[in-house]
Amino acid sequence: MVAVSVRKTRDLLVYLARNLHHARLLLLASYRAEAVGEGHALRAGLAELTRIEGVTALVLPRLSNSEVALQLEAMLGHEPAPDVVTAVYARGGGVPLFTEAMLAPDGSVRTRLPGSLRDLLLSTANEPPERCREVLRAMAVGGFRVGHRLLAAVAGGKGLETALRAAVSGNLMVVDGDTGYAFRHALIQEAIREGLLPGERSRLHRAYAEALDADSSLAEDT
Repeated sequence: MVAVSVRKTRDLLVYLARNLHHARLLLLASYRAEAVGEGHALRAGLAELTRIEGVTALVLPRLSNSEVALQLEAMLGHEPAPDVVTAVYARGGGVPLFTEAMLAPDGSVRTRLPGSLRDLLLSTANEPPERCREVLRAMAVGGFRVGHRLLAAVAGGKGLETALRAAVSGNLMVVDGDTGYAFRHALIQEAIREGLLPGERSRLHRAYAEALDADSSLAEDT
């Protein structure tokens, strides 16, 4: 049902962009780039829209440290402490939604993800097939960035490359250099790690320790 709704929205946008050249109308549409992965229903429509005369695509970058400070000041009603700005920027990565979520009502930095944000991040992380989710859970224990050889030693086996491709195309992780992978955002890693069962976490920590003990060179790619 969701895919059908996205296709209808896509088709409507393309139709309006092609047929409203002579109308005094400004049509604005926004989307999150990380949500439009490979195979997403909106992807083909975006490519088509950029070829239509009069359509302008704007990419909004993440907020800088100083811009995060301005957002926090607007939220608090006063200038935030420098250490709060630094901590929020480090965890939120300049994403306005994450910046807001990182700030506690008393103006301090939250030590744990709010339930609503954690649920949002996990809902995205739970969309890929189980094998992909299994690899994501293993990687979340390994850190923000994990080398391919180390990840393969911990979560390897049948379907690893397919699982990794699904995670990359789903914008949950990115290829980082020639040797490893990184989560698209540190909070994705944090949400997945917090969602692990105690026994699951212990098993994965043990798997990393055993892999590194057997071949210490695996740590060189991380």
